[in-house]
Amino acid sequence: EEMGLRVGVDVALASEEKEGEEECSGGIRYETSGTASWLTKNGFSGQELHWVVYRCTHGRGDADPSLICDLSGQNGEDPEFTQVDWRPLSRVID
Repeated sequence: EEMGLRVGVDVALASEEKEGEEECSGGIRYETSGTASWLTKNGFSGQELHWVVYRCTHGRGDADPSLICDLSGQNGEDPEFTQVDWRPLSRVID
């Protein structure tokens, strides 16, 4: 969501999971209490992260993700990332 990628246009789910079941089970939780994070400032005590694996379906974007990623910030939010790169699954999944 923070990169402006569109499912069905730029990317597709990398597995056979059904829509609505994309998230992995057993997310990773962390607390932000006592910090100056945006979560704490908005009344949250932490966050739970879940990951979804997509594959690029855009021919040119597969070689150069900057052609399809929008890192300028979404929905009026400040940008969250400054660059993007694709990596083989074997390098990012343990």
